Amino acid sequence: MAGNHQHIAGYVSKDGTLISGEGASVEKVSKGEYKVTFDTAFADLPAVVATLHNADKNLSVHAVITYEITTSYACIMTGNADSPPAGVPDDSSFSFIAFGDKAS
Repeated sequence: MAGNHQHIAGYVSKDGTLISGEGASVEKVSKGEYKVTFDTAFADLPAVVATLHNADKNLSVHAVITYEITTSYACIMTGNADSPPAGVPDDSSFSFIAFGDKAS
């Protein structure tokens, strides 16, 4: 397992640009929705974790979720509950990491 393990991580700007990291490309699909495509597929569904970057240090309710995780990509949605209407996607920068075993 250890020799076949991979970590793919990056920092993404709110416009969908991969600012740092490697092993993936990012596409901004629509407002607050991003598709992270892995350069090397995983053998099984990877663990994907995302966190928002908030330069304003504002602790109001912001959200990031992962959905539609496959062996070759993951979709990430960001939002801000303070922006009317609440509960809709909104652009935000974020960091992500995906880890698991590489496909053979």
